Amino acid sequence: MKSLRRRAGEVLGSLDVGLLALREAMTPGQRWTAVLAMTLTVLVLVFGLPRHVIVLPEAEGAAGVSSTGRTHPSLPPGVAVPAPAPVRSSPSTLDEALAAAL
Repeated sequence: MKSLRRRAGEVLGSLDVGLLALREAMTPGQRWTAVLAMTLTVLVLVFGLPRHVIVLPEAEGAAGVSSTGRTHPSLPPGVAVPAPAPVRSSPSTLDEALAAAL
């Protein structure tokens, strides 16, 4: 029984040393991000994922049809379909890229 306690103490000690090394390798911003991520993880494990989602009518998006008058059959009536973005060719050389930017 003593050997089991000793082995558990060694494992916990090495885990503690590893976590301290990881902590020292992080910047303060990374530490805060890790704390927030772990807090969210613990909250999800304790309370579970949200079961109810509240959608505000004002936040559903723009209403109307696209500029081409198209609608998508799977969308509810009045929801806009965005027009496809124009295709831009990328400059082939650095000089062309600089000339386009300036």
